[in-house]
Amino acid sequence: MLNNIRVLIAEDEPFIALDIAGAAENARGQVLRLCASVREAFDLLENSPAPHAAILDICLVDGEVTPVA
Repeated sequence: MLNNIRVLIAEDEPFIALDIAGAAENARGQVLRLCASVREAFDLLENSPAPHAAILDICLVDGEVTPVA
């Protein structure tokens, strides 16, 4: 169980992102937001409480997710 751990999900394939989010929520995690781009992930990091964990697709629509990690 994730016990309300905040999770950042960065995935540009919508069905995969929704599947991951559903699994995290079923495990009682708190999904901060689904991010499809590096820019969206950085916006989330700047404007939301810090995540405890992240699930990151390495290649997003605007580049590699490495800077987010």
